[in-house]
Amino acid sequence: READQATDEAIEAQNLAESARERAAAAEAAATRSEQGRREMMKRLRHLESIVCGAPRSATPSREEQGL
Repeated sequence: READQATDEAIEAQNLAESARERAAAAEAAATRSEQGRREMMKRLRHLESIVCGAPRSATPSREEQGL
């Protein structure tokens, strides 16, 4: 009886570990897609800024943007 319970618990632990690995892989894939999307949006923003401003903007906010 105890052996059956131990076996059941071991199988459950194995299933939980498998589920955790799958979720971790899915989270990693989602993070990768998110980072790729962020990079693409920043690339588009820089392109639009170059069109509107005529030159790439500095990454540092202007004095006006800082409220100075």
